[in-house]
Formats: sequence, structure tokens, C-alpha cells
Amino acid sequence: MELGVENIRTTQKGRILNFDIIVRPKKKPSSKILGFMEVHVEDNGRAYVGNTGVNEEFIGKKLGKALYEFAIAYYGELNTRFDEASTQAQRVWLSLINSGKYRYDWQEGTYLCIWPKGQRRRKRCFGNSS
Repeated sequence: MELGVENIRTTQKGRILNFDIIVRPKKKPSSKILGFMEVHVEDNGRAYVGNTGVNEEFIGKKLGKALYEFAIAYYGELNTRFDEASTQAQRVWLSLINSGKYRYDWQEGTYLCIWPKGQRRRKRCFGNSS
């Protein structure tokens, strides 16, 4: 699913940025949140995925993957502790890696950093200088 800026609402509280997938019905002024993602940003600018969720009726429709893709585009990279991610989140990470659109790096088999192909790895991935 392709998401445009009009489908994502961002709110920030301290160092946590929330992305909500929203749908606005054409004839109704209200909106419905279909999914969400919290991104925690450290002082050095490193962005880590926090909580993520998709409404039950939309599971399996690639909304979660679309949230990750939007966050990667927004930050230029995204980090996680893979061993602490849920099984569903691990599937999304592996799907992103296998899509061929992203480059990635592991550190100690635990930390995963992913960024778009065609871009250099950022220095803030894992806090490395390479």
C-alpha cells in the first residue's frame, strides 16, 4: 500500500514521534486510525521503532510495512533491537530486507539498521562512524 503524507498524521511528545495511518471518509469529516508507530529518537538522532500496531481488520494488508517504509523515508534510516521485536515485527523487517529496496547492517546479531538503497549508511546507525 502506498501512503502519502495526507494519510499519515505525526505528533511529537518529547523524543517520541508517533505516526498514525488515517483514513478520511469522503463524505464524513471524521477520520479513522488504522495503525500507528512510535519512533524513539535518541540525542544523536538515531531513530528506533517503539510500539507499532495495525487494527485487526487490516492485518495482512501491508499497512504495517507501509508504516515502516514511511518512517525509513522520513528519517533516512530506522533501527531496532531485532531480538526484542515481536514475531510480526520481525516478519516486517525481513520483508523489507528481502524487498530489494533497502540496505541493512547487523551488529552483534541483535541490532538492525536499515536504509534505502542508493544512499550511504548514516554514521548514526548503531552509533558507528563507518
